[in-house]
Amino acid sequence: MNIELKGNVYKIGETEVKSDKFKTRKLVITYSDNPQYPQYRELEAIQDKGDLLDSLTVGQAVTCHINPNGRLWTDAQGVEKCFNADHVWKIESNATAPNLDTEEQPKDLPF
Repeated sequence: MNIELKGNVYKIGETEVKSDKFKTRKLVITYSDNPQYPQYRELEAIQDKGDLLDSLTVGQAVTCHINPNGRLWTDAQGVEKCFNADHVWKIESNATAPNLDTEEQPKDLPF
């Protein structure tokens, strides 16, 4: 399942090496339909997807493509718990480069 989440970069975490075969990096974005009540979502980039965060800056508008993941775990007392993670696999910048040629140049110059 793929979900798109549009928002602004709030925080970019450092790479955490969990083992010699697994590394992760966290990204927090803020989004909201109502700016008075912003929502924060922590996303996780695993393995080489952590490199996607290198080009981001705090405050940048982005669209994150995520796969929601979850698993159940039962502790020693038999209590079942659910763990969720949103794994980001693609990030697009929503900012567009300014168009410097918006002003039309005259075609016939008098000189």
